[in-house]
Amino acid sequence: MGNYFFALPFSSPALPPLPPGAVAYHPADLHITLCFLGSLSPQQLARAQAAAAGLHWRPFAVHGHGVDVFGEGALVLRIAHQRQLVNLRNQLARALTAGNIPTFGQPKYRPHVTCGRVKALEPSLLQPLVAAHDAFTTRPFAGNPAAVV
Repeated sequence: MGNYFFALPFSSPALPPLPPGAVAYHPADLHITLCFLGSLSPQQLARAQAAAAGLHWRPFAVHGHGVDVFGEGALVLRIAHQRQLVNLRNQLARALTAGNIPTFGQPKYRPHVTCGRVKALEPSLLQPLVAAHDAFTTRPFAGNPAAVV
């Protein structure tokens, strides 16, 4: 059993430049998590995939806007509030709950893309980094939440 989550692939080529000492994630690994599922049995995974397959939604664009540091050094691109994204996330969470699939996460959904890790940086350098990239914006992109990673 592994850790699973539903996510939108993030395919924008423009990301904030990372500072020296930061470790960037591979572009193919970038995504916006919709629901974190944790460890699932094969039966639970099949039920989760079936619940997601039953969603009805239309592709939409979202925008990145600014950077932040979450937890202990996760450098993240904040996603501007998009009603369609939040509605999709909530629809997926309800479908998973109805299928008796546990989800984990913050009560308040904060969509973001984790770009890399900055644990090696001095804490005093993190806030200027966030402030320097606060106006960063990517082009819109459309996502497909049908994949469990």
